[in-house]
Amino acid sequence: MHKGFDNLRNQWYFLADQSFTNSINELNRGDISLNETTKFFAETRLIDGFTVEEQLQLLLRGASYLMRGWARHQSEDDELMKQASADIEAALADFNRLGIENELVWLAESYVHIKNEKVDKAIVSLDKLSNSSLMSNNEIALIEETKNHLKDRDPEKALNFLTDKVFMYKLGSSYAYSYAQEIQWANILKKSELGRKILQRFSDLEEAIEKAKEFMSLEEIKKKVSLY
Repeated sequence: MHKGFDNLRNQWYFLADQSFTNSINELNRGDISLNETTKFFAETRLIDGFTVEEQLQLLLRGASYLMRGWARHQSEDDELMKQASADIEAALADFNRLGIENELVWLAESYVHIKNEKVDKAIVSLDKLSNSSLMSNNEIALIEETKNHLKDRDPEKALNFLTDKVFMYKLGSSYAYSYAQEIQWANILKKSELGRKILQRFSDLEEAIEKAKEFMSLEEIKKKVSLY
């Protein structure tokens, strides 16, 4: 999946399509084995009625379907573009099974409703996005412009605006969200003995890396000095 995200950010849509297809195929095999650390993270947000493995499979597969759908829509390949909507609907099916309601789901719902020319439902989903505290002022402005295209009875332009502007802006800004998530995970980890051990491992690794950097810098200095 990481390769797929990187390819999508770089607008390499065919490579992204292949990466997410590989991810979906792996997840459909259903053979998920989790190490102690990953299982700990997943159990902190376990949804009732699912095992850790089932929840992770649905989440990752839903995300892979969704990202592949965006990649296919923007690929400008007629055959892939026809398959984009089915991918996004498949993503929503997985998210709905888990009872997830968030910005990613509302974005996907907006796409499907616009594609099916259900303007009223699309505006409801777009309004949910606009009212989210996680959306920046720039993103809200882009969403409002998408709604204006819908109200002007131009669903194709609204759909392209949603994918080319709103989604890609969100994808580009996701690094900031990842940083915020790291802070949240750190707070969760601090609450248990295992979590504190995991944090300590990261701390030890970071310290070792810094020492390695210092050593490398010192070696570089020695090389420069020996030249004179």
